[in-house]
Amino acid sequence: MLIKLNALAAKASPRKDDGKMTVTFMLQPNPLMKEVPDQYRAFVVVDRVLELTDVIDLMEFRSSSISKADIMAVIEDFHYTIRRLLADGHKINTGLIVIELTIKGNFDGRDASFDTRSGHKVRVKIRLVKAVEDEVKQKVRLKKKPSTEPAPLIDFYRDLANNEGSNTTLTPTHMARLKGYKLKFDPSDDRLGVFLVPQAIGGILNDPNPVRVEHYSRTTNTEIIFRVPDDLPTSDYKLEVRALFGKEDIRTGTYKHTLVVL
Repeated sequence: MLIKLNALAAKASPRKDDGKMTVTFMLQPNPLMKEVPDQYRAFVVVDRVLELTDVIDLMEFRSSSISKADIMAVIEDFHYTIRRLLADGHKINTGLIVIELTIKGNFDGRDASFDTRSGHKVRVKIRLVKAVEDEVKQKVRLKKKPSTEPAPLIDFYRDLANNEGSNTTLTPTHMARLKGYKLKFDPSDDRLGVFLVPQAIGGILNDPNPVRVEHYSRTTNTEIIFRVPDDLPTSDYKLEVRALFGKEDIRTGTYKHTLVVL
């Protein structure tokens, strides 16, 4: 659960600990209950992931005599000590979370030994302290957001052929970068990937067939780096990312600008 904070307001004045905080959520079809019609599950909408430095920024108003570097040093030493104690087998309650080690797997008899080849694993178990969980639940005000089907979203494109990095050009034989969300796909599946879809110029569309990109140096949920095909015909193109959702549902995300081959 992630509570949205107004960072500027928090730094300007102390928090009101009894105030309600707004959490936005949306509904999406539940793939685990396909046999039951109109079944949805809720997802919390995360606008921003706060790093440790962001949290420290929100803490600084408490004492102007303590610098950000001081706070960071204390927290880093705290993390180091937690890791050391955990590796020694201790169970740790920080007042916020409880951390402990567990061992997974089946043992054949009382005299069996720990053996990773038998499927034995050491896991780190982390849970929120119940009092903290109860407090957060009491302070949450829920706001529903209209639901949309998840699909690839492209919000950044750069042609890497030169230092300027144009966002409207394609340069054959050179690399290009996409950034966004839900971009991950299986490069071995010919139905999926980055596609360059020819657009009509002056009302004429010489070849309507999309060109599939074949060479990638990076494919993650948030970034794709690909090589523009060497023999890409001169034309205007729409750039699409096609990814699989579920077992057979192929969805498409389209970059907002038309790209021109240099």
